[in-house]
Amino acid sequence: MTGFVNRFKRITLSRINAFLETVEEPEIVLPQLIHEMQSRIGDAANAESKAAAAFRANQRRLDESTGRMIRLEKGAEMALRHGDESLAREALAEQVKAERLAEDQRHALQQGEKALLEARELRLHLQAQLEEIKQRRNEIIKRSRSVKKAVGTYRSTDKIRAAGAAILEEVSRMQEKNNTCGFSIDATSRLPETYNRSLEDRLRTLEQEAEIERRLNSIRGKKQLKPDASRL
Repeated sequence: MTGFVNRFKRITLSRINAFLETVEEPEIVLPQLIHEMQSRIGDAANAESKAAAAFRANQRRLDESTGRMIRLEKGAEMALRHGDESLAREALAEQVKAERLAEDQRHALQQGEKALLEARELRLHLQAQLEEIKQRRNEIIKRSRSVKKAVGTYRSTDKIRAAGAAILEEVSRMQEKNNTCGFSIDATSRLPETYNRSLEDRLRTLEQEAEIERRLNSIRGKKQLKPDASRL
């Protein structure tokens, strides 16, 4: 999604002007460009709609997990009040699992929100550019023709039309030939990541047991566990 957004955020009036200055008949290419932009706006709107639905679903799942964590904590406290430490430990173990799940869901929610904002920003950006192009259509064509008289024509309209939906891609790449440098990542420089899974699993189990014990002690320390009124 990010690559898609970055490419089409480059669609600006200056890039469109630069592109049209290289074609034979800008008055023919420009309508096709407008059509492509309308299509991409539709794609962005669909992506925004899907991202919004995914965001709501992720929020609902996180809310459910949060509610479950609260219920499990209360259940563990109630079980301990009734003298059932085994049940209390089981409830706290499930609470720890629910917290880990909630953390994953929280991350998914953040990623979903990012995707939603990117899709919305792209849609608004393309809509603004499209409106500007429509308003200045005649001016753009006139400027392109005057520039070509001085610098010459590079690409025929037939070739552009045959390229189909490639116009926006070409526009997004205009004026970028000197900006392609970067750092390459040498895969051989990365240290191999090796793990003893069995050891990790055992350590994780010990960590969970220690956390359960800590929570049990915390519950015991809450007002020294006042007796359940229903049992008095």
